[in-house]
Amino acid sequence: MRSEIKEFLERFNRILIDEIGKFLYLVRDECYQREAIDVLTKLKQQAMSLKEKMINCYDEESANILLSIENIAEAIVSELRMWIALK
Repeated sequence: MRSEIKEFLERFNRILIDEIGKFLYLVRDECYQREAIDVLTKLKQQAMSLKEKMINCYDEESANILLSIENIAEAIVSELRMWIALK
């Protein structure tokens, strides 16, 4: 795995665990949940950009890892939107 992919994956995991995970509950303030959606959307865009770079470099493994990150980010965004909609 390329070092830039490893660094992005570590940063994504750190943000997901330390900053986003605590907002995946109904009782959390909607304002914080919306901010978490914004953070995840930016991370997803970065993953998409990096994935395109890996595709152009013919690095299929890294591109697939980044595709997985995109899907994880979208799933968590959907969960946050669900909690907001239930309020």
